[in-house]
Formats: sequence, C-alpha cells, structure tokens
Amino acid sequence: MLFKNGERQHLNKNEIDKLVSQFHNKFPVRVVYPPDRIVPSLSRNNIMPDMPNSISFDLRSIVKTDEGTEEWRYAESTIIDADGRVKYIPKKFIFNGSRLLGREDIELIYFLFTKSPYCLGGKNQGKNVKFMFEDLVSEAEKKAEKKAISSKIDVLLFNKDIGLSIDNIRTLAKAMFISGVDDMTDAQVRVMLDKKIGDSEENMERFLELVNADIEIKARSNIQKVIDSGKIRLDSRKAVWYWQTDTPGRPVQICRITAGTNAYDALVELYMNDKNFQKDIDTLTLAKKSKELVKEPE
Repeated sequence: MLFKNGERQHLNKNEIDKLVSQFHNKFPVRVVYPPDRIVPSLSRNNIMPDMPNSISFDLRSIVKTDEGTEEWRYAESTIIDADGRVKYIPKKFIFNGSRLLGREDIELIYFLFTKSPYCLGGKNQGKNVKFMFEDLVSEAEKKAEKKAISSKIDVLLFNKDIGLSIDNIRTLAKAMFISGVDDMTDAQVRVMLDKKIGDSEENMERFLELVNADIEIKARSNIQKVIDSGKIRLDSRKAVWYWQTDTPGRPVQICRITAGTNAYDALVELYMNDKNFQKDIDTLTLAKKSKELVKEPE
C-alpha cells in the first residue's frame, strides 16, 4: 500500500503503464546493490568481491515538490497502537544484494523507483544510494545495437563485394587522421582503420558520420595528406598548429587549439570556415597529387 501524507494512494492506469514501460514490461524485476557497494576483495585468497551481508533502509521518504514537501510511505499493512497512532508494517526494506519483485509488487516498485532517495537512477535519488534496479533488457539492447553497428562496419571495411571501395577506405583512413596511409598495403589500411574505429565509441560514431559526409571527408583527408607531407606541424606544448616552411625565422601560426578541442578537429573547423586556409590545403593537395602522377624520364 502507498501513503502520501498519511492518506492511502492508488496508482492510476497512466502511472502504472509508465512504470511498466520503464521496466520494459519484463517482470520480475531485480533489486541489486549499486556498483560502489561492491568492491574487489582485499584478500589474496578470496576472488569474490566484498559486499555487505545485507542492506536495509526506511520505507518512508520525504519528497521535495514545488509546493514544499510530501511524506511518502510503503507498507503491507497498518495497525493502530494504544495511543491511536498509525504503525506501518514493515518499516524497512531489507535485502542481501538481490531481491526479485513481481508485477504484484507494483506499488512497492513505484515507491522504490520514484520516491526512495536510496535508488540509484531513481526519480528521487539522494547522495547515499543503497540499491538499484537491474536493467538486463536495456543492457542487452545496448549490446545488440553495438554488435549490429560493429557488423555493419565489418561489412563496410572487409566485404569486397558490397563494402566500401579501397579508394574510399584509404580516404576515410586519412579522414580519421591515420598517418602513412599511402605507404600501407590495402590489407594494412583496412586493419588500421578497423583498429582506430574500435578504440572508442566516439571513433565509431565519427566513422559512420564520415561515410555519409563527403565534404568533411574531403577536408579531413586533404588535411592529413598535407600533414603527411610535412607542411603542417603541431606544437603540442603550446597547443598551436604551424606551417612548416624552409624560411628561417618564426614559424607561421595556423591556429591555436582551444581547451577541450581535439587538435585535428580544430584544423577541420578552420578548413570548413576559412576559405583562404581551405584554398591553401587544397592547392598543396593537388600539387602533391600532380607530383605523384609525373613519371621520371627513362
């Protein structure tokens, strides 16, 4: 049973449907310890993690609202004592790291998820969390989605029938700022690009964006070509890109990298917004390509 400010509350259909949807309509749901309650064992002889034998917390919560505060409780039953005061039974929720709650426990689930300050990820989460709801469905969906994306990338990189052409793969490798692409075999380029993509979810997202972003691919690819040619250098200590010239004296600054910005992204942004820099990069790229096409006289 649910109580708000001492009065019995009944969940309406909308509240129940919303809660059921939150748990993907998969019951029973499992209450477990949050990650910070489970730590690696300090004992060399014990491979199992250390965790509390059990945890308990009040089935009473003070919830802040725009109008002030509300007192919420969950109880299976109530009694009136000799002084006429209401006693709520049980007073505490007790579990030992894993407790299943079924569809029939919907009011308890509602209290724990929306009102308890001890629920990690709950609607009324406080500073001292003691439990969380295990969400195996969402975890499975995330793993399935990641696997699907990974399979798509494998097709794009390694399937010679329906995947990307090797020319596109080389261009994408340069767009992902992989150095020395022109000196690699086709197989090496595919493997290096696959490794680069797998380094982080950000790289995976970037690759999929670039597959359908011709303008940015051109920008990143051309910039990498110029970097490979030695015409541009990065002073990581000063966080500045410079033109590398043969003329003695102070190097010519291209741009400064602002805090929190990726060094290569800074050049790409400049390329996309500065026509003069874009022209310089494209001219150097064309000059390099023309030089490669000129054959030495026999």
